Amino acid sequence: MNVLKQALIIVLATGFSFLLAGPVSAQSVAMSSAAPAILPLNAGNIDIDEVALSARELESYGAGYPGGAEQLETFLRSNVVYPELAKENNFEGTTIVRFKVLEDGSLSEYSVQQSTHEICDQEVIAALRDMKKWVPAKIRGKNVATWCSVAVNFKMTF
Repeated sequence: MNVLKQALIIVLATGFSFLLAGPVSAQSVAMSSAAPAILPLNAGNIDIDEVALSARELESYGAGYPGGAEQLETFLRSNVVYPELAKENNFEGTTIVRFKVLEDGSLSEYSVQQSTHEICDQEVIAALRDMKKWVPAKIRGKNVATWCSVAVNFKMTF
């Protein structure tokens, strides 16, 4: 009889959406972009104070796991266990869980976006709940809440 091996492949989904405390404006949406800022070229004189202010305002980035995607993958591989019932019934697929990273880096509001099976989904959520705090997202130098997702592939190999 062949021995079943389990493989978990973890992928950090790259979609982030920032939650802003105030109303959304064109300026606030532009500040949440992950793309580098490009200052317009002017034929006239450039005010140095204006450029410095723009650089401070652009201190923005998305939330992330301490140590980066590699450490996140290591954590999930160590903490997500392929449930026995799922293996016995050949449940395979990708579970995607969306969650909020709060201003202090703690995680909340877990929701399954794509399900392998409820027992697999709960295993991923349990691992996320045991996770240490993330580095929160920043907009204009201020910590903000944001949404992130992780995907865990449950696949049996023979």
